[in-house]
Amino acid sequence: MTKTDVGTLLNSIGKRTFIKYYEAFKDMDISHPEMIDRLALDPQKFSSITMPNKTSSARRIFREGLEIEALQIIVESRTDVESVKKARILLDKELKNKGIDIIDSKKISYKTKAKNQPISKEVNFKILDALAKLRELPIDEEISEKIELLESFL
Repeated sequence: MTKTDVGTLLNSIGKRTFIKYYEAFKDMDISHPEMIDRLALDPQKFSSITMPNKTSSARRIFREGLEIEALQIIVESRTDVESVKKARILLDKELKNKGIDIIDSKKISYKTKAKNQPISKEVNFKILDALAKLRELPIDEEISEKIELLESFL
């Protein structure tokens, strides 16, 4: 089996959907059909084809122990601020549950969009938190570009 591309799985689920239903997707006591029923009640009105795919992709992330990497991707993404905040809280909780010091830097591996080659990147959570807070402020284009430049170094 090839290494799972968490970014591809997240794209099939939707980052906001993954965060919104994180605890339910994680709870393996909730059956696949029950999870689909929950998604059917969502105001987004997912199609009958996408609901099983979203559920299967999300469950695969948890089955393969990729939830921390998925949360890191969401925290670093340009997803809406509320989803990023919730992802940050969930990530801190997951790291704490696994005994990983939240303040420490952690290496993650993911694929670059441009070359689709695995790379390793140092992620400093204090800097990411500060940048997330900056993104919430009303800022001009020049400062926005500087934030993007800082994020590119992480």
